[in-house]
Amino acid sequence: MATNRFCMADTAWAYLVVSSGVQQETLRDQESWSRACAAEHEWEITRVFEGVSSGRDGARKLLGTLLTELRATPKASRPDRVLMIRIDRLGRGDGIEAVAALAEIRRLGVAIHTRQDGDVRIDRASDAILPMLRSITGALENESRAEKSRAMHERKRAAHEVQGLPPYGFIVVDRRLAVYAPEAAFVRELFGLRARGWSYGRLSMHARANAPRKRRKNGSLDALRWAPSTLAVILHNVEYRGEIVDVDLFDEVARRSRPIIPNDARHPWPLRGALRCTCGLRVTGRMSGGVGGKYRSRYYVCYDAAAHGGYPGHRADEIEAQFVELLDRLRAEPQLAASYAATEDVEDEAALRSQRAALERECESIGARRDKVWRLAESDTIPADEIARRLDELRAEQTRARDAIAEIDRRMDRARAAKRMYDGVADALLGAAEFWVDAPTSVQVEIANAIAALVGGLWVDATRKGVLLIGPAHGEVRRKADNDIAKKFIQSIAE
Repeated sequence: MATNRFCMADTAWAYLVVSSGVQQETLRDQESWSRACAAEHEWEITRVFEGVSSGRDGARKLLGTLLTELRATPKASRPDRVLMIRIDRLGRGDGIEAVAALAEIRRLGVAIHTRQDGDVRIDRASDAILPMLRSITGALENESRAEKSRAMHERKRAAHEVQGLPPYGFIVVDRRLAVYAPEAAFVRELFGLRARGWSYGRLSMHARANAPRKRRKNGSLDALRWAPSTLAVILHNVEYRGEIVDVDLFDEVARRSRPIIPNDARHPWPLRGALRCTCGLRVTGRMSGGVGGKYRSRYYVCYDAAAHGGYPGHRADEIEAQFVELLDRLRAEPQLAASYAATEDVEDEAALRSQRAALERECESIGARRDKVWRLAESDTIPADEIARRLDELRAEQTRARDAIAEIDRRMDRARAAKRMYDGVADALLGAAEFWVDAPTSVQVEIANAIAALVGGLWVDATRKGVLLIGPAHGEVRRKADNDIAKKFIQSIAE
C-alpha cells in the first residue's frame, strides 16, 4: 500500500561573522550571499548566527555558540548545512582549531557550504590541508578586502567605469571609455572584411601590415602582434556594438565567427593567480613553439608591453621547480615565512616591549611634572592662567603617551598572533610540500595562492629571466592611467 510522502526542503543555518566593528558593513554582503545561495538551491534558512567575533587566536567565539546549538539540537532537527562566506570564518590562528571545528560539524551530520568551495569535503589529505592553509594565511590578509573589492567592482560596473586596459579602438577619459578615431576606423574595417568572408589568418596578415599602433595609457604607441586569437577577441567584444560598429554588422559578424579557444586551457598553470611580475601585473600562462612541435614549452608571461618594451616570459618548469624548493625550505623551517613576509604583524616583540617601557617612564615623568605644577599653584608664586596653560600642555603630552602605549599594545597582540600562526604552520606546509607535484592543478593553485599570501608575494622580474623572487619587497605599485594625456590626445585630434 502506497503512503504519502512530503518532500521537505533542505534546511540551513547562516553563519555571518567579522573580526571587528569596523568590518560590520561586510555582514550585509554575507547575508545577501547566504539568502541568494539558499534561494538558488531551494534551501530554507531556519537560524542566523551573526556578530563580531575575532578569530585571530583560533576558532571564533561565535563558532562556539553555533557548535553548542548544534550539539543541543536533536539529530533529526539539525540543519543540513551551515552557510558561510569562506572557510576562514571558522577561525584563523594556527589553522588547526578551525579544521577541528570543521571536522566536528561534519561529525554532527551537518555540511559546510561556502561561496568559494560549495560543499566542503574532507575525503582526502588535500581536503584537510587546503582549509588549514586558508585559515592560516587569512591572518595575513584584510578580512573584508574581498567583499570590499567586489563591492567596488560592482559600483564601477554600475557607473560604467573602465576596469582594466581599454580595448583597441578606445582610450580612457575620466574613467570611461572614449572612442579613439584612428583605431576605431580600423576596427570598423575589420568587421566589414570579416562580413565579406575573410578568414582570421587573412585578417591577421592585413592587420599586421595596416593597423594603426595602439595608444597606451602613458601615451606611447605600440604595434600589436595581431594573432588570429586577437582578431577573435575583437570580433566578439560587445564594447564595440553600437559604439564603434553598427549593431546589425556586429551581430552578423558575431553569428558567423566562432571564438578561438586558447590552446593554453589544455595545459597546467599551477602558479596561476599567485605569481606576479615586479611591475605589479599578474603573469599569464602561455605556450611557445609550433603546435605539436617538440620544442613547445610553457611560459609565464607579463603582457605589460608599455612597462617592459615587450612581453617578458619565464620558463614555467624553472619557476615551478623553484616554488617546490620554497615549499621544502618552509617545511624544514616554517619561521622563514615570517622573514619573507616582513609585514607589520611580524614585528620584534622585544623591541616593542622596550618602546612601551620608555613610554611608561615618560608617563611617570609627566606625572611628576604635574605634581610640581600643583605645588607651585599652592604657593601662589605663578599666576593662575599660567598654571592652567602648563596643566593643559601636560595633559596633552600624557594623552599622546597613553595613545602610543595603546597602539604598541595592539602591535604586540598582532606580533604574538603572528608568532602563533607561524608556529602552527609546519603541519600544513609539510602536507603541501609532500603532495604538491602529484596534486591536481586546482589544488596546486590553491596552495600557491596561500603560500604567496603567507610569504608576502611570489614575483618574476623582466630583467632576471627564470628567477622566482619571494617577499613583498619585490612588488611595485602599477602606475595609474593618466587621463590628462588622453585628454590632450583627443584635443589634438579635434584641432
